[in-house]
Amino acid sequence: MQLDRLAGIDSVSRAQQERGLQLVGMFFDLSSARCTVLDPATNAFVADDEHPDRTLVTS
Repeated sequence: MQLDRLAGIDSVSRAQQERGLQLVGMFFDLSSARCTVLDPATNAFVADDEHPDRTLVTS
């Protein structure tokens, strides 16, 4: 998964540990103009209003 690879980069890993960087997987469907967000607990994309951590998603 791309987020795992990104988190494996030293500077990104340090930013996560030292500054609280959060990586979020998102998908924007152009045809429906809807955004879905990766739920790491289920490894599935869910509608942004159904994501368990709404603080990550802004309108």
